Amino acid sequence: KLYECSMCGFGSVFEDVYLEHKKTHGPGQKNYTCAECGKSFRSKSGLHMHQRKQHGFVPLKHYHCELCQKTYTERSRYDKHMKNKHSG
Repeated sequence: KLYECSMCGFGSVFEDVYLEHKKTHGPGQKNYTCAECGKSFRSKSGLHMHQRKQHGFVPLKHYHCELCQKTYTERSRYDKHMKNKHSG
């Protein structure tokens, strides 16, 4: 049997994993709702991942390395790139 979350479509064959997941949609959590299908997510990153996978949205690339022209959608990946590739 597949346990499927009605809030976001997450699914698991394990009931305990499903029940633990449902807690992420609990009261007091911020909800980010997809304008395309109405599914809600606890985090903005969860919503963005859903939009890319389910609706084919292309993320905006915000962090551009002026030294080698690489572009990143997440600040943490950009920072890691700068540290590993361009710090000396």
